[in-house]
Amino acid sequence: MRTGLVAVLCLILMGFAPVPAQPPALPGERVFTVDELRRDFAALYEGLKQAHYDLYVNTPKAEFDRLYARHLAAIDRPMTRTQAEVAFQTFVANSHVAHARIDFPY
Repeated sequence: MRTGLVAVLCLILMGFAPVPAQPPALPGERVFTVDELRRDFAALYEGLKQAHYDLYVNTPKAEFDRLYARHLAAIDRPMTRTQAEVAFQTFVANSHVAHARIDFPY
């Protein structure tokens, strides 16, 4: 009984431990500014709208625009290329179109 109580208390306390939002950049890794990221994100959405035959087939335009605004507001700190690609891909995935993706540079 005591062991179970200690385990539960440890799990609860771990929930309050601060967890870094993003891992630190590696030495020499480029970090993009918030302005650069927001400009690139805007260009991404414009490119999707222009290039895709029916971007809103699975997600209505109003919903996509709302998601765009939310994701744009979330770009509030500098990021590495990989961090930006993950953030951008998360947005692109809202299209629910399998071929709409951002390839990682590996």
